[in-house]
Amino acid sequence: MLVKPHLSAFYICMLLVAFMLMQNRVNAQNKKDTLHITLQTAIDTAVARYPKIKASLAEKNSATEQLKSSHTAYIPSLQLQEQITYATANSLTGQFYPNEGTAIPISGGVNAVQNWNASSSQFTTAVLTGPIFAFGKINAGIKEKEARLKTADAAYQNEIFRHKIKVTEAYLYLLVYQKLRRVQSQNLKRAVDINRIIKASVESGLKPGVDSSYSAAEVSKAKINYLSSMRDEKSQQFAFSELLGMPNTYFLVDSMAFNSSLPLANVSQSTIDNNPLINIYKNKTEGDLFSAKAVKKSYLPTLKYLATGSARGSGISNTGVYSSNISDGLQFSRYNYMVGAYLLWNVTDIFRITHEYKSRMYEVQRDNALLNETRLNLNRQLENANIQLSLAIEQAKEAPIQLNAATGGFNQSKARYQSGLGNLVELSQSLYILTRAEADYSITYNNTWRSLLSIAAAAGDINLFLNSAKAK
Repeated sequence: MLVKPHLSAFYICMLLVAFMLMQNRVNAQNKKDTLHITLQTAIDTAVARYPKIKASLAEKNSATEQLKSSHTAYIPSLQLQEQITYATANSLTGQFYPNEGTAIPISGGVNAVQNWNASSSQFTTAVLTGPIFAFGKINAGIKEKEARLKTADAAYQNEIFRHKIKVTEAYLYLLVYQKLRRVQSQNLKRAVDINRIIKASVESGLKPGVDSSYSAAEVSKAKINYLSSMRDEKSQQFAFSELLGMPNTYFLVDSMAFNSSLPLANVSQSTIDNNPLINIYKNKTEGDLFSAKAVKKSYLPTLKYLATGSARGSGISNTGVYSSNISDGLQFSRYNYMVGAYLLWNVTDIFRITHEYKSRMYEVQRDNALLNETRLNLNRQLENANIQLSLAIEQAKEAPIQLNAATGGFNQSKARYQSGLGNLVELSQSLYILTRAEADYSITYNNTWRSLLSIAAAAGDINLFLNSAKAK
């Protein structure tokens, strides 16, 4: 069956419209997922969104609630009990169930013979107990929880700090990768322009045909380098967007002169004393020490007060007559109270507590050793970062000289080739040197900032980097 011409045209138009709508939708989506972002905005976004930071905050909040819980040890314990039973009573005038192990016993004489008669009974108690003097055990527990909260807070601050360092480093890497992609794009453009000139010269007979083939190979090589730079940039985009908690987002980063200026920061007085990692081990050591003291004090006795009240009803009379009416046992007939104090001391706990205390003190020794190791590592990182910064600055000072010389050399080689005084190998070599110089210019300047970031990471002060960046 043949399709009418006007219908075919209609279908073609509809397909074109649908394709245009899809293309517009894709472009809109790409535009939506592309964000221009500054370093400070990237840091703030990452701190607010990254899951591990939220997990660390939850740990801190948990420690806060544990501290609040330890303060409740001063609150007296009030236990209320109400029970209704139907049971035999051969040696106890009305049986009862000791709820949670707390009840006031009801005693009675033993019957002369076995009696299977049963009766109802009701038993209500209120028991109030609380510490009078705990020999410092409660306060030791509170001190331990306070130290744990400090450790959790230090861990939270360290997680934020470490993530800020990671985001800043990823930002600098993304910046240089985007710059290298633009360098390779410019190199490809120059290679294509040179190839166009060579083709014209070959076709006019001014240059040998082999130059055209060699030039085409250089264009392909430039395309390969450009695609490789795009691949590297894309990989860094994935890493950067993950740190921000915003996957599938393409970021265009603001250079903030990171690729063209040197940092100005006074790093001579930088120390590791305020590094959050140091604070973690300090607080952890303090927490384990308080934990050991709490264990040691747990051996001491506890002096408590006691106040109880009870009401009882029974279906058995004082003469031993059983009532078949269940409601008779549900009426209170006797009431009692008791007040007093008692001293509770598990003397044989000393054997267990002695070993547990020694175990906690070994944990304190472990924390001190880890603290010393952390100091050694951070000092090494700080010294190395200072050396790297000074060397990076010296390299960056040479980059403009290299770039100016490479630019001049390329222009001269291009002019010599066009005038017939130079050859294609010389021109290709000058093009490679120029591309390398452009890349080195951005890389060397970027290296100075990453070295400064390493100093900030070891010193535990991200503002050392950010303030220098804002000054630009």
